Amino acid sequence: MEMVQIGAIVLSFEEAGDLSELVPWKTQDAWLLRDQLMQAEPSLVGFVPVSTCNRIEFYYSLNSAATHYSLFDALMRLMPPLAPGVRPTQLLGRDAARHLIRLATGLESMVLGETEIRAQLKDAYEVAARHHTLDRRLRILFQQTFQESRSIRSSIPMDRLPLSVATIATRHLLRRIAPQALNLKEARLNGTAVVIGSGPMSRQSAEALSRYFSSIVIVNRTIEKIAPLARRLEAQSVEFAEFLAQPGEYFKAGEPGVIVTATSRPDAFITRDVLGRLFSQGLPSVSLVDLALPHDVDPDCASDSRVQLITMDSIRPELEGNRKKRADAAAMAGETIETALIRIEASIISGVSSTLLREIQKEIRDKSRQELETLLGSRLSHLKQKDIRMLYDWAIRAHREMNRIHKRGLESVLTHYYGGSGDSGLSENME
Repeated sequence: MEMVQIGAIVLSFEEAGDLSELVPWKTQDAWLLRDQLMQAEPSLVGFVPVSTCNRIEFYYSLNSAATHYSLFDALMRLMPPLAPGVRPTQLLGRDAARHLIRLATGLESMVLGETEIRAQLKDAYEVAARHHTLDRRLRILFQQTFQESRSIRSSIPMDRLPLSVATIATRHLLRRIAPQALNLKEARLNGTAVVIGSGPMSRQSAEALSRYFSSIVIVNRTIEKIAPLARRLEAQSVEFAEFLAQPGEYFKAGEPGVIVTATSRPDAFITRDVLGRLFSQGLPSVSLVDLALPHDVDPDCASDSRVQLITMDSIRPELEGNRKKRADAAAMAGETIETALIRIEASIISGVSSTLLREIQKEIRDKSRQELETLLGSRLSHLKQKDIRMLYDWAIRAHREMNRIHKRGLESVLTHYYGGSGDSGLSENME
């Protein structure tokens, strides 16, 4: 089956343990890696890299399922070495597709059901489309996963749970600087919160902080990307270079400030020099929340007594407490995910086999047209024009129904094949 030619190589917070172990892989050029992999393993045809604050994953498809392991070995040779005991996971066929579904619904995230990951997957998909690395299998897999994930989320119990890393980071910050604010429904803090970046994590942070801080500033290299969010939150939008040049101008004199940053930059741009400019303009202290990997804040900044630094490692214990909730939710959503997996696999098979199906359809259509025209010229020649039109409409609808029948038939076969048997079919198909 076509699914066995799809795979995923995953290095996440689960495999790495320490999030810093992800940095060497996250800083590599994914598209140069893809070119190198194609030279090492010509069977590689589709490639989608996914990079978030707590994972780096590569989804791929091959012309031959026999080359999964040689591709993995090639990638390990090309990527920076990992610490002893740290090794990425390779998922094949249905396991890879199931992981993607779980990821899109927030079941593989540090925070149960987090809302950023689906947007990040869509961004990764669109970037891969621009690089022309989406073959038909991966295109169908991602498109169908986006559709299925919406309904699957409804089966996950997420009442009164924080739905993003940004939400947890905001609560962690407030417990340190103003614990009383957590019980307030409206902004009560007079200080300014600055959010740097335009990605899902930054957007979530800006929205969370806007509920507590009276003044929000959103910073990005491209103003157009943050303008809609700034208008909605009644926040000030500032160009990145302008903020770094005069950071103190955007804070209230004498009031402590907050800077949350979650960019994809490879370098730490908040340095002691930036803090020097910040404090010289009257800011007494600042809380830095660095949700980026690699880090946006130079670790040396933490040595300043006026700085409070919060990173992903700071909130790791709270994130780890989410593990059992994820496991329980995954168990409740398991049947829904398996049903979605069958529909996705049927779509992939029918999509990849569409060339052959089109040839069959053309042959059937041509033959049907000839037979219909023969009937209309002989035994059915007495029919009125309205009745002839109805016959033609029926023939067209029957032709269009072929694809739907094909897909429903595949779903029925897959349901029977995998029903109650786990993934036993995958190993059989790969032999």
